[in-house]
Amino acid sequence: MERTRDIHVSLPDTLLESLDRVARERRVRRAQLVREAVAGFLSRVEAERVQREMADYVEALADHSEDFVAETDAHTVHRLLRDTKW
Repeated sequence: MERTRDIHVSLPDTLLESLDRVARERRVRRAQLVREAVAGFLSRVEAERVQREMADYVEALADHSEDFVAETDAHTVHRLLRDTKW
């Protein structure tokens, strides 16, 4: 199991109340919800980074190759990258 470390986070009362409500509903500890939320956020940030890099790569290829644009339809590739859930 991965080592864990304690951190201190201050939350507004309304956010803490919502967190506690969900923890009760799911019958888990508050800390577990926070870990899940942070992991989900970091996963989305990483997926957005990869998506941006892929879009930049496709755009760079399109700028240098008319054949690439004609064969792959860069607009479709860009739309797929934008709309795909990572």
